Amino acid sequence: IDFDIPVHMSYDDPLQNLHIHFEPGLAHLDGKDALKVCRLRDNNDGTLAYPDYDIGRTRTQQKLLIAVGKKVLLHPQKISEYLKIFNQYVDTNLSFRNALWFIEPALSVDFEKDVSVSTLPGDGTVSYKKARYCYELYPEETVSIVNDLISPYTTPISLEDMNLFSVK
Repeated sequence: IDFDIPVHMSYDDPLQNLHIHFEPGLAHLDGKDALKVCRLRDNNDGTLAYPDYDIGRTRTQQKLLIAVGKKVLLHPQKISEYLKIFNQYVDTNLSFRNALWFIEPALSVDFEKDVSVSTLPGDGTVSYKKARYCYELYPEETVSIVNDLISPYTTPISLEDMNLFSVK
């Protein structure tokens, strides 16, 4: 896919044989490079790649998934090929036939009008049991977004239904 890299990315982890090196701007990414872009949190020099912590990283992941979706829909004749690849690399109990059932309505998605993304609001600066990357949700705002964008129910989900974890 062609993707606009939002930030300077320079990270190496020899133990994982992971090397992430991109500059801001348009880049042509294969699947491995797209995954690298999604994984980056901080650079070799210790600076955060995104000043807003994982919120920026999540925003990049959302944009990348939309770019992949658009690319898939450019070639609807390849959908069954894409599903075979998906089934090979994703563990699911969906049969190939059931997965196709989900694909049919997706073929008519207009990514500009029909797709909404949201990042659940919270605080990405908290830590928990010395974990540096911890994101504590703001419960009331989270419930509101879940009800507005995700919930298939006619009765709103309550805060008690959510069972959100809180760092104290």
